[in-house]
Amino acid sequence: MKRIERFSCYAILCASVLLASCKKPAGPMGPDDKPNTEDIQVQLEAGKDWCGVVVDSEGNGIAGVVVSDGYNCTKTDSKGIYQLKKGSEYSAVINISVPAEYRIPAQKGSPRFWHVISSKQSRYDFTLEKLPAPENDFYLFGLADPQCQNNDRHISRFKEETIPDLKAYSAQFAAKAPVYGITLGDIGYNTGSTEHNRAKALLKNMRDAMAEPKSGMLVMQTIGNHDHDLISNSGYSEEKDIEMEKYFNLIFGPVNYSFNRGQAHIVSMDDIQATNPESYKAGFRDDQLEWLKQDLSYVDKDKLVILCVHIPLCDNSTKQNVAAVLNLLKEFSSAHILSGHTHKNTNTPSSCSSGIYEHTQAAVCGAWWWSTVNTDGSPNGYAVYEIKGNRIESWKYKGVDLDADKQIRMYRGYTAFMDDSSSKFYFPMTDSKDLWANIWNWDDKWTVDVYEDGVKTGSMTRHYDSKKSHDAWAVAYHIGIVGRGSNYDATNVKHLLHYELRNPDCKNVEIRAKDRFGNEYVQSTVTDGSRKYWPMAPGDNY
Repeated sequence: MKRIERFSCYAILCASVLLASCKKPAGPMGPDDKPNTEDIQVQLEAGKDWCGVVVDSEGNGIAGVVVSDGYNCTKTDSKGIYQLKKGSEYSAVINISVPAEYRIPAQKGSPRFWHVISSKQSRYDFTLEKLPAPENDFYLFGLADPQCQNNDRHISRFKEETIPDLKAYSAQFAAKAPVYGITLGDIGYNTGSTEHNRAKALLKNMRDAMAEPKSGMLVMQTIGNHDHDLISNSGYSEEKDIEMEKYFNLIFGPVNYSFNRGQAHIVSMDDIQATNPESYKAGFRDDQLEWLKQDLSYVDKDKLVILCVHIPLCDNSTKQNVAAVLNLLKEFSSAHILSGHTHKNTNTPSSCSSGIYEHTQAAVCGAWWWSTVNTDGSPNGYAVYEIKGNRIESWKYKGVDLDADKQIRMYRGYTAFMDDSSSKFYFPMTDSKDLWANIWNWDDKWTVDVYEDGVKTGSMTRHYDSKKSHDAWAVAYHIGIVGRGSNYDATNVKHLLHYELRNPDCKNVEIRAKDRFGNEYVQSTVTDGSRKYWPMAPGDNY
């Protein structure tokens, strides 16, 4: 290890305060063989609340690293030293926006680029390991709504189904480029009346389940409404909203943070204004908007910015500060939003802000672990984004335990789904000529052709009605077989396609689809209401 130069910055503080501020923080950060940063004297400046140093694995200070408490941002000087003024009395975490040239620090297989703030400590240091080469190309896996409420059925299924699938599929990409993951909220499942996450250590168990040796990637986290603590709160207040993040802070770190990979700047934010985990609205507090302005001020305008949130923003553009956030994103060469929350898959350019594309992902847990599909018929799964330089080159939604090319389910309109249940369920049009397809990763750049007995007869068109567009097969299973309620009937599915067959009596019908990236998918199997097609969860026996 090379000799580290001693240096200091001026402070008008008494000696006792100086001694406290220069003490190195406890707890590992990064590699076990990191340099001893106690050799670097850092004195807290007057008017600042925290200080520290960011060094590489040889003890050299790293300049230009952005440091934040989730409210204010600053950056390190030429010697790697930072001084940070508290942005809020509620500041809970000191974190860095990991530069693209360095590995994301980890502890026991989980990201650890942050320190929980202690009232007895003013100095927080960070050690980073230089990457052998730039990661201009990488893959980002998005996991929306694992939403586990118990350690048996929910976390058991997550660990036995999702995680092995995630690890196996990501291994196909790891040889080509680095792979990272990020959740999109609702990792746990607190309700308006029961605290599950803390009482059952659910968030800790989920963190351990997603550790890199098990999942095949470092997984960053985004907070969701069900990840907020249950506290006594009769009405919305900013103070209570922030207080509800405390357990998430302890397990996963900051709720408003960023990191850099290649030419991409990835931001995760809490876009939930909560009274309790089941009483909330979308939006950003003024302090969050200010934090984002500061964070993005350090990012070159030619970079790709990816904003990860829980509640979709496009449909909530009139909510507090959402339009202002979208306007900030528009300043960059390319901007995408990754969201979850709806348990439906939607890939369409954002209609609320030109140039921004929002990807709302279906849930890992599907219909709250009652089956193997979401309420919109999309399989339980996750999305994969291929990032090259400052653009997202492609994306795909991968169903758990399904081949990656499984993107279409085909139905005949005359089918009565769950015919042996007390209720029958149909698609909106039920003639023998009506052909339906659910293409969960569909967007308006797809082409979907129909072949009858080997001859192309036309192309399918999207059918959308906010009150009638549902996947009758998925609804029938959840309500007619499992016995769930009306909220399992997703009536506004945006990726249903319809076609009128030229010959309803043809022997073979085939759908041939091509996505915006030129990938081709074929479906020739018609899903009917028979038991063999039920999306039954492993171990269930209805």
